[in-house]
Amino acid sequence: FREASATAAQSGDRLNAPYYAIDCSRVLCRLGRPDEARRMLEQIDPGSYGTLVMQSDFLRAAIALTQRQFPAAIENSRKVLARPGVNNAFVAAAHSILGLAQAASGARSDALESTAEAANLVGKYGSTVLMVEPLLARAEALLAAGDGRKALEAALAAQPEFARTKRDEPAWRGWLLAARAESASGNSAKTREYSEKAANSLAALQRKWDPESYQTYVSRPDVQFDRGLLSRLLSAK
Repeated sequence: FREASATAAQSGDRLNAPYYAIDCSRVLCRLGRPDEARRMLEQIDPGSYGTLVMQSDFLRAAIALTQRQFPAAIENSRKVLARPGVNNAFVAAAHSILGLAQAASGARSDALESTAEAANLVGKYGSTVLMVEPLLARAEALLAAGDGRKALEAALAAQPEFARTKRDEPAWRGWLLAARAESASGNSAKTREYSEKAANSLAALQRKWDPESYQTYVSRPDVQFDRGLLSRLLSAK
């Protein structure tokens, strides 16, 4: 994507260059390279086509969330939601980011509202693929609010789709959420079981990705935080 963006810019392809930059930023965000991801977004002119600006705001929210910069994640996700005519998939994803940032900031009731909106919106269209990430966000908000039973249900509901599509990255986070929910209820056997599933999914991800990509991924502040939680659950007796 970076090469495509550079080639388009050099050739004067102003139509496609911003879209390549968006795609590149999305990958860099996921891989834990926030500075590079933000630099790609600097190529998006604020006066560009509305969809481009919306996607830029969305990615700024996503990048901020990976860095545990919750005020910035909230601000940019709200920018997306304030725009007219935004695609429903982006609306649901923005609500999910907003809810996760709110939950981490202690705004539990707001987080429940935001993640419920995301889940309800995606549920209307019956898309299993789009539903899984809002389910994890919903589980996080429910867990923060003290509803471990419903958090467990939401976290486990996403796993069949992760298994079907072999998506180890969200799968390990989902198993961790399930383990945390069981830990909150005092079920040590299930806590151990789900913690080990999370560790196995993370190990599968490491085998699948090249070493550099995996190392930058696990250097993400949000991933470091979650790995710390997983380590403590695995070491608990």
